Amino acid sequence: MPPRYADEVMLRRVLDNLIKNAIEAVDRKPGAVTVCATIPSPGKICITVDDDGPGIPESIDVFNLFETTKPDGTGIGLAVADQLIAGHGGTIGHAPRSPRGTTFKIELSLAGSPVGKAHGSTD
Repeated sequence: MPPRYADEVMLRRVLDNLIKNAIEAVDRKPGAVTVCATIPSPGKICITVDDDGPGIPESIDVFNLFETTKPDGTGIGLAVADQLIAGHGGTIGHAPRSPRGTTFKIELSLAGSPVGKAHGSTD
């Protein structure tokens, strides 16, 4: 993958949250979580996190603050993820998988204006 100027800590927080949610969705049943990064078009990167858990009901907007599918969830993680990705000029969304599960998709530009000073940069 080509490099992308970004806040490593914040993007790591987003990916940690998506992967943790996917693992919890599978929840000790035989299942799978897949993380994939691709270049769908020049200058873009797409990161997907797939699980084959029960999926997300259409009535719940997991990007709204305090909305959650988990009995013990706070509904904060994906709302924060949405803001962090938007702050990087990208988008995050989700779609159901067939026959079951969910795909979360992050799209970011590989070029463009940096967001703040990236952690670990030497500027």
